[in-house]
Amino acid sequence: KRIMLDTPDWRGSLAGWLDSLDAIAERPDAEGVVRASLLADMRPVAGDLALGERLRGAMLGRLRESSVLLKYMAREATRFSPPLGSFGGLFGGLSVQRDGPKKGTLDLKRGGVFPVTLGAKVLCVDHGLDAVSTASRLKALDREGALSTGLALGLVEACDFLQTLRMRHQADQLRQNLPPDNDIRPDGLGAMERDRLRSAFKLVAEFQSLLFEKYGLRMLG
Repeated sequence: KRIMLDTPDWRGSLAGWLDSLDAIAERPDAEGVVRASLLADMRPVAGDLALGERLRGAMLGRLRESSVLLKYMAREATRFSPPLGSFGGLFGGLSVQRDGPKKGTLDLKRGGVFPVTLGAKVLCVDHGLDAVSTASRLKALDREGALSTGLALGLVEACDFLQTLRMRHQADQLRQNLPPDNDIRPDGLGAMERDRLRSAFKLVAEFQSLLFEKYGLRMLG
């Protein structure tokens, strides 16, 4: 679904948005989790900025009050495991697709960027922190004491590295007139980059374990 102002579902009055948020918070479903995740990134940039700030503040308050919605958002952040394999394997501890058109590749976004982005978002909403970018959220969580300094700053560095690999890969695809994706081949990286990639994914796995325990996700099945 297009998330643009020309899409009726993404236009509404303050009262209409608050009613929508109440409905999502009371009965979170798959679509509601996606909408809540997107709305948590909302920030006013034009028009009545004061009205936008009122909506943002009310929205974050409603999301924070719904422990069930936060659990479902956290579960989404743990849905995809980082592509880690045995250390002595062919790709030095990285797991790749074994067959199909993407054989020999791994997905940087699904197994790395997405869990950190959404996980940091959930924790910031839960702690009432008004940061927006992933890096600023992780640093705010460090200052709040919600994450250890080592894990928070490690995840900032890991995300930066993963995004650098993504952009480099996608730039190469565009130069070849190919549609950009997130699937890189570890055998195309040098040994040092593979080591950094494995370390980044290990931090993502550690972060997911923290979310899993904090939100009691085993109870969701």
